[in-house]
Amino acid sequence: MFENLILGINHYIEVYGQDPLFWLSWGFFLYFCSVFVYTILRKLFTKKTKSQEALKGTPTEPIVSLSELKPKRSKTDDIDYGRLSGEDVIATKLDLAHAYIEMNDHDHAKEVLESVIAEGNDTQKAEAKDLLKNI
Repeated sequence: MFENLILGINHYIEVYGQDPLFWLSWGFFLYFCSVFVYTILRKLFTKKTKSQEALKGTPTEPIVSLSELKPKRSKTDDIDYGRLSGEDVIATKLDLAHAYIEMNDHDHAKEVLESVIAEGNDTQKAEAKDLLKNI
């Protein structure tokens, strides 16, 4: 059987020996034959994994349940930011003004102290005015 194939190839070499178009077409033919044989052998000899088999059949149970996807609580979830009163905010602004004064950033300290004077209670206003005098 292979002898006839070899004789046929020898005949084409004698007839078309110098024709580049023949060799180009012959190369394409061999390439496509090898790709065809490769795909057949690959289908025959590769083992299918469980995930590949699961994809072909009916849908299976989910890997993760929905209860596992709920977000976990963090430490900051328990903080009630709404409980901060106006006095706490003004006290924080006073602390910020003290920090600006320690860093010798008097311009920002004046801005913060002016907002404390506008929004704070009497004791906070008095403290802010004292700090403004000392700057």
